[in-house]
Amino acid sequence: MEEEFSYIFFVPEILGELASLLELEDICVPGYCPSVAGLYDPVSITYDMIVEGKKFVLLPDRNVTTRLSKAQQGMMDQSDRQFQIAAALLAFCQHMDIQIEPSIAMHELAHKQGNEEAWNELAYVRAADNGDPIVWSSLGVGIFDPSPQPGKDFYENVGDLSYPLRRWNRNYIQVLKIAEIELYDLDLTPLEKIIKLIDWMESDFMLASPAAIFGAVYFAPRNPPRKKLIKNLRSSNRKMAIDGIKNAAWDLTHLSDFAKHVVQDVHGEYRYLFASFDKRLRLIASMLYCPNPEMELLDHTVSMLESWWPKSDSCVIVDRVLNFGNLVNNDEWMSKRPPREDYISSFIGLGETSVMDYRPS
Repeated sequence: MEEEFSYIFFVPEILGELASLLELEDICVPGYCPSVAGLYDPVSITYDMIVEGKKFVLLPDRNVTTRLSKAQQGMMDQSDRQFQIAAALLAFCQHMDIQIEPSIAMHELAHKQGNEEAWNELAYVRAADNGDPIVWSSLGVGIFDPSPQPGKDFYENVGDLSYPLRRWNRNYIQVLKIAEIELYDLDLTPLEKIIKLIDWMESDFMLASPAAIFGAVYFAPRNPPRKKLIKNLRSSNRKMAIDGIKNAAWDLTHLSDFAKHVVQDVHGEYRYLFASFDKRLRLIASMLYCPNPEMELLDHTVSMLESWWPKSDSCVIVDRVLNFGNLVNNDEWMSKRPPREDYISSFIGLGETSVMDYRPS
Protein backbone atom coordinates (compact mmCIF):
# COMPACT_ATOMS: atom_id res chain seq x y z
CA MET A 1 0.00 0.00 0.00
CA GLU A 2 1.41 3.37 -0.99
CA GLU A 3 1.90 5.89 1.74
CA GLU A 4 0.21 9.24 1.31
CA PHE A 5 2.14 12.33 2.23
CA SER A 6 0.62 15.66 3.06
CA TYR A 7 2.45 18.95 3.31
CA ILE A 8 1.41 21.93 5.38
CA PHE A 9 3.12 25.20 4.52
CA PHE A 10 2.97 28.21 6.77
CA VAL A 11 3.27 31.50 4.88
CA PRO A 12 4.67 34.42 6.92
CA GLU A 13 2.48 37.51 6.78
CA ILE A 14 5.20 39.61 5.16
CA LEU A 15 5.63 37.02 2.40
CA GLY A 16 1.91 37.14 1.71
CA GLU A 17 2.12 40.93 1.40
CA LEU A 18 5.01 40.67 -1.05
CA ALA A 19 3.16 38.08 -3.13
CA SER A 20 0.04 40.27 -3.25
CA LEU A 21 2.07 43.29 -4.38
CA LEU A 22 3.83 41.31 -7.11
CA GLU A 23 0.51 39.84 -8.24
CA LEU A 24 -0.84 43.37 -8.57
CA GLU A 25 2.18 44.76 -10.45
CA ASP A 26 2.73 41.54 -12.43
CA ILE A 27 6.22 42.31 -13.73
CA CYS A 28 7.20 38.66 -14.28
CA VAL A 29 6.48 36.39 -17.23
CA PRO A 30 6.68 32.63 -16.57
CA GLY A 31 8.29 30.19 -18.94
CA TYR A 32 6.16 27.39 -17.53
CA CYS A 33 2.56 26.69 -16.56
CA PRO A 34 2.04 28.33 -13.14
CA SER A 35 -0.29 27.05 -10.46
CA VAL A 36 -3.97 27.95 -10.64
CA ALA A 37 -3.38 29.60 -7.26
CA GLY A 38 -1.26 32.24 -8.99
CA LEU A 39 2.25 32.86 -10.25
CA TYR A 40 3.42 34.28 -6.92
CA ASP A 41 1.67 31.82 -4.62
CA PRO A 42 4.30 30.80 -2.02
CA VAL A 43 2.63 27.48 -1.23
CA SER A 44 2.60 26.39 -4.88
CA ILE A 45 6.23 27.38 -5.41
CA THR A 46 7.30 25.56 -2.24
CA TYR A 47 5.38 22.46 -3.31
CA ASP A 48 7.05 22.52 -6.73
CA MET A 49 10.46 22.79 -5.09
CA ILE A 50 10.02 20.13 -2.41
CA VAL A 51 7.75 17.63 -4.12
CA GLU A 52 8.52 18.15 -7.81
CA GLY A 53 12.20 18.96 -7.32
CA LYS A 54 11.99 22.17 -9.34
CA LYS A 55 14.44 25.07 -9.14
CA PHE A 56 13.31 28.60 -9.96
CA VAL A 57 15.46 31.18 -11.75
CA LEU A 58 14.68 34.88 -12.26
CA LEU A 59 16.05 36.56 -15.40
CA PRO A 60 15.83 40.34 -14.75
CA ASP A 61 16.38 43.05 -17.34
CA ARG A 62 18.56 46.09 -16.72
CA ASN A 63 15.81 48.31 -15.34
CA VAL A 64 15.36 45.80 -12.51
CA THR A 65 19.05 45.22 -11.77
CA THR A 66 19.89 48.93 -11.84
CA ARG A 67 17.25 49.69 -9.23
CA LEU A 68 18.48 46.87 -7.02
CA SER A 69 22.04 48.17 -7.32
CA LYS A 70 21.05 51.74 -6.47
CA ALA A 71 18.87 50.64 -3.57
CA GLN A 72 21.77 48.58 -2.21
CA GLN A 73 23.91 51.74 -2.32
CA GLY A 74 21.31 53.71 -0.35
CA MET A 75 20.19 55.59 -3.47
CA MET A 76 16.58 54.39 -3.43
CA ASP A 77 14.26 57.01 -4.92
CA GLN A 78 11.07 56.93 -2.86
CA SER A 79 9.19 58.79 -5.60
CA ASP A 80 9.92 55.98 -8.08
CA ARG A 81 7.59 53.09 -7.32
CA GLN A 82 9.71 50.76 -9.41
CA PHE A 83 12.34 50.82 -6.65
CA GLN A 84 9.80 49.43 -4.20
CA ILE A 85 8.63 46.77 -6.67
CA ALA A 86 12.24 45.72 -7.37
CA ALA A 87 12.86 45.43 -3.63
CA ALA A 88 9.68 43.38 -3.20
CA LEU A 89 10.74 41.08 -6.02
CA LEU A 90 14.19 40.59 -4.51
CA ALA A 91 12.75 39.90 -1.05
CA PHE A 92 10.30 37.41 -2.51
CA CYS A 93 13.15 35.63 -4.30
CA GLN A 94 15.17 35.54 -1.08
CA HIS A 95 12.30 34.07 0.93
CA MET A 96 11.47 31.52 -1.78
CA ASP A 97 15.09 30.61 -2.63
CA ILE A 98 14.69 31.75 -6.24
CA GLN A 99 18.03 32.22 -7.99
CA ILE A 100 18.67 35.57 -9.70
CA GLU A 101 20.66 35.40 -12.95
CA PRO A 102 21.51 38.93 -14.23
CA SER A 103 24.12 37.98 -16.84
CA ILE A 104 22.42 39.53 -19.89
CA ALA A 105 21.74 42.76 -17.97
CA MET A 106 25.43 42.93 -17.00
CA HIS A 107 26.57 42.32 -20.58
CA GLU A 108 24.25 45.12 -21.70
CA LEU A 109 25.70 47.52 -19.14
CA ALA A 110 29.30 46.61 -20.02
CA HIS A 111 28.55 47.00 -23.73
CA LYS A 112 27.31 50.54 -23.12
CA GLN A 113 29.44 51.79 -20.21
CA GLY A 114 32.40 49.45 -19.89
CA ASN A 115 33.45 46.51 -17.75
CA GLU A 116 34.18 48.49 -14.59
CA GLU A 117 30.61 49.77 -14.39
CA ALA A 118 29.26 46.27 -14.97
CA TRP A 119 31.54 44.69 -12.36
CA ASN A 120 30.51 47.32 -9.81
CA GLU A 121 26.79 46.91 -10.49
CA LEU A 122 27.07 43.13 -10.37
CA ALA A 123 28.79 43.41 -6.98
CA TYR A 124 25.94 45.52 -5.59
CA VAL A 125 23.29 43.21 -7.05
CA ARG A 126 25.02 40.23 -5.45
CA ALA A 127 25.32 42.10 -2.16
CA ALA A 128 21.61 42.87 -2.31
CA ASP A 129 20.75 39.25 -3.10
CA ASN A 130 22.84 38.11 -0.13
CA GLY A 131 21.42 40.79 2.15
CA ASP A 132 18.89 40.55 4.94
CA PRO A 133 15.48 39.43 3.58
CA ILE A 134 13.76 41.35 6.38
CA VAL A 135 15.38 44.62 5.26
CA TRP A 136 14.38 44.05 1.64
CA SER A 137 10.91 42.93 2.69
CA SER A 138 10.44 46.20 4.57
CA LEU A 139 11.56 48.17 1.53
CA GLY A 140 9.26 46.06 -0.61
CA VAL A 141 6.17 46.92 1.42
CA GLY A 142 7.04 50.62 1.49
CA ILE A 143 9.00 51.04 4.72
CA PHE A 144 11.94 53.11 3.52
CA ASP A 145 14.94 52.85 5.82
CA PRO A 146 18.00 52.88 3.57
CA SER A 147 20.71 50.77 5.12
CA PRO A 148 23.19 50.05 2.32
CA GLN A 149 25.63 47.20 2.61
CA PRO A 150 29.06 47.31 0.97
CA GLY A 151 29.22 45.67 -2.40
CA LYS A 152 33.01 45.38 -2.41
CA ASP A 153 32.96 41.95 -0.77
CA PHE A 154 31.21 40.67 -3.88
CA TYR A 155 33.33 42.61 -6.37
CA GLU A 156 35.38 40.56 -8.79
CA ASN A 157 36.72 40.76 -12.29
CA VAL A 158 34.46 38.25 -14.00
CA GLY A 159 36.10 38.76 -17.36
CA ASP A 160 35.30 40.89 -20.37
CA LEU A 161 31.54 41.45 -20.31
CA SER A 162 31.70 44.11 -23.03
CA TYR A 163 32.55 41.78 -25.90
CA PRO A 164 29.69 41.43 -28.40
CA LEU A 165 27.58 38.40 -27.58
CA ARG A 166 26.83 36.28 -30.63
CA ARG A 167 23.19 36.32 -29.59
CA TRP A 168 23.21 40.14 -29.46
CA ASN A 169 24.96 40.37 -32.85
CA ARG A 170 22.25 38.23 -34.42
CA ASN A 171 19.49 40.24 -32.78
CA TYR A 172 21.14 43.51 -33.83
CA ILE A 173 21.13 42.34 -37.46
CA GLN A 174 17.46 41.40 -37.21
CA VAL A 175 16.45 44.76 -35.73
CA LEU A 176 18.51 46.52 -38.41
CA LYS A 177 16.44 44.63 -40.98
CA ILE A 178 13.18 45.60 -39.26
CA ALA A 179 14.36 49.23 -39.32
CA GLU A 180 15.32 49.02 -43.00
CA ILE A 181 11.89 47.66 -43.96
CA GLU A 182 10.18 50.36 -41.91
CA LEU A 183 12.24 53.17 -43.45
CA TYR A 184 12.29 52.15 -47.10
CA ASP A 185 9.34 49.85 -47.87
CA LEU A 186 6.67 52.50 -47.48
CA ASP A 187 4.44 50.99 -50.16
CA LEU A 188 4.06 47.65 -48.36
CA THR A 189 1.10 46.82 -46.14
CA PRO A 190 1.81 45.86 -42.50
CA LEU A 191 1.29 42.17 -43.34
CA GLU A 192 3.61 42.42 -46.35
CA LYS A 193 6.29 44.00 -44.13
CA ILE A 194 6.31 41.22 -41.55
CA ILE A 195 6.18 38.56 -44.28
CA LYS A 196 9.15 40.23 -45.97
CA LEU A 197 11.06 40.01 -42.67
CA ILE A 198 10.19 36.32 -42.27
CA ASP A 199 11.09 35.58 -45.92
CA TRP A 200 14.48 37.26 -45.37
CA MET A 201 15.07 35.18 -42.24
CA GLU A 202 14.31 31.99 -44.14
CA SER A 203 16.27 32.77 -47.31
CA ASP A 204 19.20 34.94 -46.23
CA PHE A 205 19.84 34.98 -42.50
CA MET A 206 18.53 32.75 -39.73
CA LEU A 207 15.26 31.73 -38.10
CA ALA A 208 14.40 33.40 -34.81
CA SER A 209 10.91 33.31 -33.33
CA PRO A 210 11.52 36.12 -30.77
CA ALA A 211 12.68 38.50 -33.53
CA ALA A 212 9.74 37.55 -35.74
CA ILE A 213 7.24 38.20 -32.93
CA PHE A 214 9.06 41.47 -32.12
CA GLY A 215 8.67 42.44 -35.78
CA ALA A 216 5.01 41.43 -35.79
CA VAL A 217 4.31 43.78 -32.88
CA TYR A 218 6.38 46.55 -34.48
CA PHE A 219 4.71 46.37 -37.91
CA ALA A 220 1.20 45.86 -36.55
CA PRO A 221 -1.59 48.03 -38.05
CA ARG A 222 -3.43 48.74 -34.79
CA ASN A 223 -1.68 51.16 -32.42
CA PRO A 224 1.73 49.47 -32.45
CA PRO A 225 4.33 50.83 -29.96
CA ARG A 226 6.85 51.52 -32.75
CA LYS A 227 8.54 54.58 -31.27
CA LYS A 228 9.02 52.88 -27.93
CA LEU A 229 10.29 49.62 -29.39
CA ILE A 230 12.87 51.33 -31.63
CA LYS A 231 13.60 54.87 -30.46
CA ASN A 232 14.75 57.77 -32.67
CA LEU A 233 14.55 55.72 -35.87
CA ARG A 234 13.74 58.78 -38.01
CA SER A 235 15.96 61.21 -36.13
CA SER A 236 18.01 63.64 -38.21
CA ASN A 237 20.94 62.45 -36.11
CA ARG A 238 21.48 59.02 -37.66
CA LYS A 239 23.83 57.99 -34.85
CA MET A 240 20.85 58.30 -32.49
CA ALA A 241 18.90 56.00 -34.80
CA ILE A 242 21.66 53.40 -34.60
CA ASP A 243 21.73 53.74 -30.80
CA GLY A 244 17.97 53.19 -30.71
CA ILE A 245 18.36 50.03 -32.78
CA LYS A 246 21.15 48.79 -30.49
CA ASN A 247 18.93 49.34 -27.45
CA ALA A 248 16.13 47.41 -29.15
CA ALA A 249 18.61 44.62 -29.90
CA TRP A 250 19.35 44.37 -26.17
CA ASP A 251 15.63 44.16 -25.43
CA LEU A 252 15.38 41.39 -27.99
CA THR A 253 18.42 39.67 -26.46
CA HIS A 254 16.67 39.53 -23.09
CA LEU A 255 13.66 37.98 -24.82
CA SER A 256 15.62 35.46 -26.87
CA ASP A 257 17.73 34.47 -23.85
CA PHE A 258 14.53 33.83 -21.89
CA ALA A 259 13.11 31.79 -24.78
CA LYS A 260 16.35 29.80 -25.08
CA HIS A 261 16.30 28.84 -21.39
CA VAL A 262 12.64 27.85 -21.52
CA VAL A 263 13.00 25.69 -24.64
CA GLN A 264 16.19 23.99 -23.45
CA ASP A 265 14.67 23.03 -20.10
CA VAL A 266 11.00 22.58 -21.00
CA HIS A 267 10.88 19.17 -19.27
CA GLY A 268 13.82 19.71 -16.92
CA GLU A 269 14.25 20.78 -13.33
CA TYR A 270 14.46 24.55 -13.90
CA ARG A 271 11.61 27.02 -14.16
CA TYR A 272 12.36 30.47 -15.53
CA LEU A 273 10.80 33.86 -14.89
CA PHE A 274 11.54 36.95 -16.98
CA ALA A 275 11.27 40.22 -15.03
CA SER A 276 10.88 43.65 -16.62
CA PHE A 277 9.15 46.95 -15.94
CA ASP A 278 8.58 47.33 -19.69
CA LYS A 279 5.03 46.22 -20.46
CA ARG A 280 5.79 45.83 -24.17
CA LEU A 281 8.65 43.42 -23.49
CA ARG A 282 6.50 41.42 -21.10
CA LEU A 283 3.78 41.15 -23.74
CA ILE A 284 6.22 39.89 -26.35
CA ALA A 285 7.80 37.49 -23.83
CA SER A 286 4.37 36.10 -22.99
CA MET A 287 3.84 35.19 -26.67
CA LEU A 288 6.90 32.94 -26.72
CA TYR A 289 5.42 30.31 -24.41
CA CYS A 290 1.88 29.13 -23.78
CA PRO A 291 1.22 28.82 -20.02
CA ASN A 292 -2.07 27.02 -20.63
CA PRO A 293 -1.51 23.27 -21.13
CA GLU A 294 -4.93 22.96 -22.76
CA MET A 295 -4.15 25.51 -25.49
CA GLU A 296 -1.82 25.16 -28.48
CA LEU A 297 0.99 27.72 -28.81
CA LEU A 298 -0.43 28.78 -32.20
CA ASP A 299 -3.83 29.63 -30.69
CA HIS A 300 -2.21 31.36 -27.72
CA THR A 301 0.03 33.60 -29.85
CA VAL A 302 -2.73 34.35 -32.35
CA SER A 303 -5.05 35.44 -29.54
CA MET A 304 -2.39 37.80 -28.17
CA LEU A 305 -1.50 39.26 -31.57
CA GLU A 306 -5.17 40.07 -32.13
CA SER A 307 -4.62 43.18 -29.98
CA TRP A 308 -2.76 44.59 -32.99
CA TRP A 309 -3.74 42.43 -35.98
CA PRO A 310 -6.90 41.04 -37.60
CA LYS A 311 -7.25 37.36 -36.69
CA SER A 312 -6.70 36.18 -40.27
CA ASP A 313 -3.38 38.04 -40.46
CA SER A 314 -2.36 36.81 -37.00
CA CYS A 315 -2.90 33.22 -38.15
CA VAL A 316 -0.72 33.75 -41.23
CA ILE A 317 2.11 35.28 -39.19
CA VAL A 318 2.10 32.70 -36.40
CA ASP A 319 1.84 29.80 -38.83
CA ARG A 320 4.97 31.04 -40.61
CA VAL A 321 6.84 31.55 -37.34
CA LEU A 322 5.93 28.15 -35.92
CA ASN A 323 7.12 26.56 -39.16
CA PHE A 324 10.66 27.69 -38.26
CA GLY A 325 11.10 24.52 -36.23
CA ASN A 326 10.33 22.34 -39.26
CA LEU A 327 12.86 24.21 -41.39
CA VAL A 328 15.64 23.97 -38.81
CA ASN A 329 15.28 20.18 -38.88
CA ASN A 330 15.20 20.09 -42.69
CA ASP A 331 18.58 18.89 -44.01
CA GLU A 332 17.91 20.22 -47.52
CA TRP A 333 17.15 23.70 -46.19
CA MET A 334 20.22 23.65 -43.94
CA SER A 335 22.50 22.52 -46.78
CA LYS A 336 21.65 25.65 -48.76
CA ARG A 337 22.98 27.91 -46.02
CA PRO A 338 26.77 27.55 -45.79
CA PRO A 339 27.98 30.39 -43.53
CA ARG A 340 30.60 32.76 -44.88
CA GLU A 341 33.58 33.71 -42.73
CA ASP A 342 32.35 37.31 -42.61
CA TYR A 343 28.71 36.28 -42.20
CA ILE A 344 27.90 38.45 -39.17
CA SER A 345 30.12 41.46 -39.91
CA SER A 346 28.81 41.63 -43.47
CA PHE A 347 25.17 41.78 -42.39
CA ILE A 348 25.94 44.37 -39.71
CA GLY A 349 27.80 46.54 -42.21
CA LEU A 350 25.00 46.37 -44.77
CA GLY A 351 22.31 47.08 -42.17
CA GLU A 352 24.11 50.01 -40.57
CA THR A 353 24.86 51.57 -43.95
CA SER A 354 21.21 51.34 -44.94
CA VAL A 355 20.05 53.02 -41.72
CA MET A 356 22.75 55.70 -41.79
CA ASP A 357 21.98 56.57 -45.43
CA TYR A 358 18.31 57.26 -44.69
CA ARG A 359 17.41 60.94 -44.88
CA PRO A 360 14.30 62.01 -42.95
CA SER A 361 11.98 64.17 -45.04
